[in-house]
Amino acid sequence: RKLREKQTWTLDQAALFCVVRAITRHRPDIVIRDLAAVLGAPMAETIGSQGSFEQKRQMRIAASVGL
Repeated sequence: RKLREKQTWTLDQAALFCVVRAITRHRPDIVIRDLAAVLGAPMAETIGSQGSFEQKRQMRIAASVGL
């Protein structure tokens, strides 16, 4: 249902959405926290980038051709 909305969702985002919904429904004892609220800082300040978009694109290309 969420994928029909006029937003661009990637597979990892859609999968995470489904997992969170399933946990909320089937395991209400599991609590999901907002990491930024718990740490008191935005995610971008807490978790460092693992490279530029272009570097990540090149790694995906290399992995897809088996290099």
